[in-house]
Amino acid sequence: MAFLAQIKHYLNPKTLKSQPVFVNMASLGLLQIANYIIPILVIPFVTRALGAEAFGKAMYAQNIIAYLTILVNYGFEYAATQDIAIHKNDKQRTINIFWSVIASKFVLLLLSFALLVGLYLFFPKVHADFWLYFFAALVNVGFAIFPTWFFQGIEKMAKMAVFNFMVRLVSGTMVVLLITAPEHYRYYLLISSLAYVVVGLIAFCYVIKKYNLLPQGCYSFDKGPIVKGFPIFLNCAFAALYTTAGFTIIGFYFPIHG
Repeated sequence: MAFLAQIKHYLNPKTLKSQPVFVNMASLGLLQIANYIIPILVIPFVTRALGAEAFGKAMYAQNIIAYLTILVNYGFEYAATQDIAIHKNDKQRTINIFWSVIASKFVLLLLSFALLVGLYLFFPKVHADFWLYFFAALVNVGFAIFPTWFFQGIEKMAKMAVFNFMVRLVSGTMVVLLITAPEHYRYYLLISSLAYVVVGLIAFCYVIKKYNLLPQGCYSFDKGPIVKGFPIFLNCAFAALYTTAGFTIIGFYFPIHG
């Protein structure tokens, strides 16, 4: 009877909600819904509105910008998460890690835009439709300020999942309502990027205020996440090159329409 009572206690919704493991599992479920199901629901509306050619241009631009996203993310999703988790009870160290990662991401963000300018100068496909690639690249501003790694480090996956769900829901709704013709293909990427930037900014301000992360006293730059993140960055970069480089290279030599 005592065993059955314990099972009943652990299966009680109130008990489940208080368990970090259950909350994190439920949050990951919401994250998967946001990342996969919402885009799948939106794609039929987008392809019908844009047509195959315009939709293909948008997807190819996203493919190119994905390489720059790897640069901006660097490896902090793993390295900074680990450091935050280890030092989350050390307020000053947490602040140092947080602002060191944000500063590093902004440097990498500037480098990514410099590389985009290089593509504009040397590759006709990007030169011919620069605004499409620029609008797609704006999503990296969101990646630079969205503190996914911080939420993971302090084990607040629920909040991260909610913010991520907001990104997908807002962008998906706006795309369905506003993208209605093939000439809107640039705005399709702009909407997606701006949604991530806006929600990323909200999440960024939230964690600073909620966890009191403004620099206090003697701030020092923490190189730990950069050193730990470098092998992860290389692994992600080589994996992306291995899986998508052929498609990317072929796309550069395709005829440019419109």
